Amino acid sequence: MNPSTPPGAIREGLVNAFAHRDYSDFSGGIVVHIYPGRLEISNTGRFPEGVTPEKLKAGTLCLFCAIRISHTYCTCADIWKRLAGAAS
Repeated sequence: MNPSTPPGAIREGLVNAFAHRDYSDFSGGIVVHIYPGRLEISNTGRFPEGVTPEKLKAGTLCLFCAIRISHTYCTCADIWKRLAGAAS
């Protein structure tokens, strides 16, 4: 991993992996691969029903999915802030 990778970028990658994970299938999880020159963060989930790469590229993601993802992201961001405050 590149030591100059900003901690905020790593945090965002982890939060996105959790926020966009498929929670209907608990057999998978979040995967973090650390290489000498890069960091890869992914999850083993799939797109929610009705969401396709084509719809994402076209910007036609359903409002309900966007609201759920946004809520999850905001909750995770709040947890990070609380943890950061507790550590200081």
